[in-house]
Amino acid sequence: MSEKKRLSTRFIVVLPVVVTLVFFLLIFMSVFYANMHGMLAESEREHTRQQSDMIAGVIETSFKSGRMSGRDLSSWDETHAFALGRNPAYIGEKWETHAALRQHDFNFVVIKDLSDNDLYAEFYDYNEQRTLPIPAGFTDFLSPIADHMLRNYRS
Repeated sequence: MSEKKRLSTRFIVVLPVVVTLVFFLLIFMSVFYANMHGMLAESEREHTRQQSDMIAGVIETSFKSGRMSGRDLSSWDETHAFALGRNPAYIGEKWETHAALRQHDFNFVVIKDLSDNDLYAEFYDYNEQRTLPIPAGFTDFLSPIADHMLRNYRS
């Protein structure tokens, strides 16, 4: 007589549960694997956007501070007269070396006339505590800012 071995109730219950868990694990892993690249790319884009926004805010704050300080400097009567050519000895007689640089923590000061010519340019390195030559083309880069100042703050 051949007797068939009966499967236990535990085995009958556990087998479908294990098969179902393995099946869902495989589905989860394949979906996760297929979408992982997109999720990482999106995360990186969001992080880059946040960093860009933060840097843009810092730059905007710096420009606002520079514009405010520029308005302060441009309102000086003697500096204004020098820029208009009415006080050519101003830099030699009244402009204390690095005064504006130290007072406002500027790295550079450029004074241009109405024709966009450089009347005075100074670049100061606080790390080395010395004046440096103005980099080539640097003051030309500032011309749009000077034009903005002339259009908006002319007395």
